[in-house]
Amino acid sequence: MPRDPSCVYVANNVESADIVVAWLAEHGVEAMVPGRHGISSAFMGLQAIVPGGVEVCLRNEADVARARALLAEHEEAIKARLPAGHESDMITVTCDKCGEVCEFPFDVAGRVAECPHCHEYIDVPPPRRE
Repeated sequence: MPRDPSCVYVANNVESADIVVAWLAEHGVEAMVPGRHGISSAFMGLQAIVPGGVEVCLRNEADVARARALLAEHEEAIKARLPAGHESDMITVTCDKCGEVCEFPFDVAGRVAECPHCHEYIDVPPPRRE
């Protein structure tokens, strides 16, 4: 849940936040990632999950309701395209290093993430098509 009322989305990583900012701009809503320069230098070139998430905030608070509606519609459209039998937005992976079962958000599919148990890198596979 965003902490600032002008924030309409919390991404798992900087790259995802940048995509949401660009997508909102394409729909006529000006957004930004507060403190973007500090975050990008810390995660330059990485698609790491950022603890607590990366907020996407609007420059004009009057656009909040419209932006949230656009994002909700987009999320519903994505869910409608999920493979048959897909029951959640989480992907379950067993870590090769420690053997623990880990869950990652659906938007991390096809990327590398960090095991929350042993901190080794895990390949998060794309969702299986039924």
